[in-house]
Amino acid sequence: YGGIGKGTRINKYAVRELEVQTGVFSAEYGDAMSSIVNYISFTGGADYEAKLTLEGSNLGPVAQQNDRLRNYQKIAGRFSGPVIPGSGDKFTFSISGDMTTGAYRVLNLDDKVYDPNNIGGQQNNANAVNWLDRNSGFRSFGFDDTYDVFTKLHWRIDNYKQMNLTYWFVNSEFKVYDRNYQYYEEGKNVNRKWSERWNLEFRQQLNKKTYYTISAARFTQQMKMSVENGDMDGDGYPDWV
Repeated sequence: YGGIGKGTRINKYAVRELEVQTGVFSAEYGDAMSSIVNYISFTGGADYEAKLTLEGSNLGPVAQQNDRLRNYQKIAGRFSGPVIPGSGDKFTFSISGDMTTGAYRVLNLDDKVYDPNNIGGQQNNANAVNWLDRNSGFRSFGFDDTYDVFTKLHWRIDNYKQMNLTYWFVNSEFKVYDRNYQYYEEGKNVNRKWSERWNLEFRQQLNKKTYYTISAARFTQQMKMSVENGDMDGDGYPDWV
C-alpha cells in the first residue's frame, strides 16, 4: 500500500497553499519526471484564530432514506496563534484535524426476498433468491471512518532564519462492500491503516536569490487486517481474530 491511499490524508485547514508543477523542475526536486504537487502548510500568526466545520447527511425527517443510512458525519477545524500570549509571530503554533465517519456504501435492493413460509420453495426458486436475502429497499454496508491531525510549531529566529517542526497522524478504519458478504457481514475483513510523520526543518536566507534548507524526517505506516466474528462472549463488543 506504500505511502498513498487511506493512510495518507491531510485536512484542508492544514494547507495554506497548493502548488502543482509540470514539465521542467528546479534542482530541489531531484529526479522527478512527470509532475510535482507541493503542499505548503499553514503557519500560525500573531493573533489567535479558530475555525470549525460541521457536515452531515442524516438530517432527520428532511433527509432522504439513503442519506440517513449513509450517516455521513464530518467535523474539521483549526486553532492557531502565538505559543506565548502577546509574543507576536516569533514563536507560533497551529493544530488542525478532520474526522469523517459513515457507511461504506448504500444500495437499493429489489423487493424479491426469501420467504421462509413458502412451502416447497417454488416461489423462492422462481425468484432465484438466497436464503439469507430477507431485506428489500435501501440498506447500508460496512463503514469508513478516518481522522487526521496536523500540528506545526514555527520559530522565526530572525528575519533570515526560521525553524519548523511538524507532526502529522492519519488513522483509517474501514469495512468495504463485498457481494460475497451481501447478506451476512460477519466474517468480513475490517482494515485499518495508520501513518505517522515527523519533520524538522531549518531554513536560512543568504541573500535575495539564495537560501538553503536542512531537514530531517521520520515516516512510519502500518496496516492491519482483522476478522469480525460477532459477539460470542456476550460482552457487547465484537470478537476479533
